[in-house]
Amino acid sequence: MPPVRARRKQPTGNNQSNAAAAPCQHPMVIGSLCAVCGKVMPVAEADEGSRGLDTSPADAYSSSSTTTTATMAKITMVGGATIVLSQEGARQVHADKAQRLRAARKLSLVLDLDNTLLHATPDVHAQTYKADDVFAFQLPGVPGTHCVKLRPHLREFLARAAQRFELTIYTAGTRRYAELVAAHLDPDNSLFARRIISATDTADLGRSTKSLSRIFPGATNMVLVVDDREDVWRGEQAKNLVLVRPYMFWKPPAAAAAEPAAAAALGAGHDGGATSPAVENDPQLLCTLAVLTAVHDKFYASNGSTPAHRDASALLAEVRRAVLRGARLVFTGLIPLQTPPHTHALWRYATALGAAVDADVTPATTHVVAAQMGSEKTVAGLRTRGCVVVHVDWVMFCFWHCRREDERMFLLAPGKWAAAAAGRQRSLSDAHVARLAEQGEGGEGGEDSEGPTPKKRARLDATDRPPREGGVAVALEEEAVEVDGSDSSESLGSDLEAFQHDLDEMI
Repeated sequence: MPPVRARRKQPTGNNQSNAAAAPCQHPMVIGSLCAVCGKVMPVAEADEGSRGLDTSPADAYSSSSTTTTATMAKITMVGGATIVLSQEGARQVHADKAQRLRAARKLSLVLDLDNTLLHATPDVHAQTYKADDVFAFQLPGVPGTHCVKLRPHLREFLARAAQRFELTIYTAGTRRYAELVAAHLDPDNSLFARRIISATDTADLGRSTKSLSRIFPGATNMVLVVDDREDVWRGEQAKNLVLVRPYMFWKPPAAAAAEPAAAAALGAGHDGGATSPAVENDPQLLCTLAVLTAVHDKFYASNGSTPAHRDASALLAEVRRAVLRGARLVFTGLIPLQTPPHTHALWRYATALGAAVDADVTPATTHVVAAQMGSEKTVAGLRTRGCVVVHVDWVMFCFWHCRREDERMFLLAPGKWAAAAAGRQRSLSDAHVARLAEQGEGGEGGEDSEGPTPKKRARLDATDRPPREGGVAVALEEEAVEVDGSDSSESLGSDLEAFQHDLDEMI
């Protein structure tokens, strides 16, 4: 009789399900596999909303908003792979990255591409424009050729920013598009080192949401962001955002014609459509570089506290508050009646810059901000000594550039007052160009130029003037960055007094 073999007891269905449901305690999951033991893991989506991403951008400038930590954290790695970490794993990744940055005395800088660093278009007319800062490429599977125009001063911005920051591209475009652009900007991988996050890698977030937790899963105290869109950075992480003016080089002629004159004098783009570009005047990246440098230097300043306890977003807020400190603004015709004023973007921007905002004009009012003349508040502003009535673009450019822009470039006034202001502005431009010539800087035409045209003089005055009081100075030739700087404000004060005298005669 053959020996009886013991039959292995088969696990019951309950035992099988219990074994499968047993949680894995290892800290990292890649795809659906534990990175340590290889166990198949039914990974729950990381609760990005609980990180503060589902709140209004208005919370970004208040101290009352709070965030909680999700159970699991997603991180996008070099190459676009996404891993999922436990809380402990996320804390360890953050600690290691923060230690590496502190050892190099750097911060992390996240950069958007489109309309922030460049303007890309599939417009066939753009292909006729040739310049050193324009290149073209074709995306696999996408018909047509895309032309890319780099924003003025971009290469200088990247080179100097890389000395103080670890640069990462974060774009709503595809990974292939981001890689092609990065290859052009950084052919030797010395700037970005393949640190790219794209919409391809974060499909679970959607194209209208970005998350700093994909880079720093533990905390964001060492991160700053440069982007032209505030709405994609929701909740607390909006505090880390350095908002810039959207860069649009190739504009439809109708859009260029509708641009306010003061904005055109200070901002990006040109006024002739895709086939007739003009000389660009866009100091945005130089202004942004000055702000970033100021925050970095404050973060690593030796004033008693250690960098581990500092927050880059708090230092950014500190730099901003100096820009319009002491100003008292009144908005008219800009905030809808049904909107709580303190939640409106203009109100938030003004207060973030250090200004006080009132509902009505008082003897203490320094600026009435409007889109056009005609309201009671604009008339009251004209009658108030020491008060100027400015276009709303003034607030926006102050916020974008993080410096106090010259109010004379944005004055709103009736008929002859506008003509008088324009005449004074021309004379001031002439004086400034003469001052540049005395310093040996020359005009836009170079050393052999016969001299700048009146249009160029206005542009020179807009970009190369001394820093406004309380603003951040941009040093074009040297690394010096001045926060809380001041200039010869006596000339501005005397000129405004002359403006007021003319107003008194008109009213």
